[in-house]
Amino acid sequence: MYAMPLTDDCLEPFATRLRAHPGERTVYPVVTEPGDSPGKPVFSIMTHAPVEGDIVVTKLERHPHTSQSFLALNSDRWLVIVAPTKADGDPDVDKAMAFIAGSGDAICFHRNVWHAPLTVLGRPADMAMMMWKVDSGDDNAFYDLPKPLVVTV
Repeated sequence: MYAMPLTDDCLEPFATRLRAHPGERTVYPVVTEPGDSPGKPVFSIMTHAPVEGDIVVTKLERHPHTSQSFLALNSDRWLVIVAPTKADGDPDVDKAMAFIAGSGDAICFHRNVWHAPLTVLGRPADMAMMMWKVDSGDDNAFYDLPKPLVVTV
């Protein structure tokens, strides 16, 4: 699979691309909406080491109760990988898509969307993440891929 450039509408229906519009204040309610279970908002900043060459994805994750947002604080490029859900609830890996996001990009994965863990390219990067943390602790679902997904950047 080849990673494509991130555009304003390429992530629909999986996620919302969060962008500033010159001269305007843009509000994205999807980022701060509470999950469907009791919990609290969580904001964190993480440093990620870059991955070189083809990206090998061995698992996908989703958050059944909440959305999850990422904002590049000082990243050159990073990957957004999403997959639709099959009727049985597993990810449809054959229809997975990969996009290259840049330094000014932020995204909000919609609730219950299969996506790959965060991957940065080029150099170490600080990324901000915000989501609703469910008190029950059951908002992290992982799926080990039977065959790795290889993404060429």
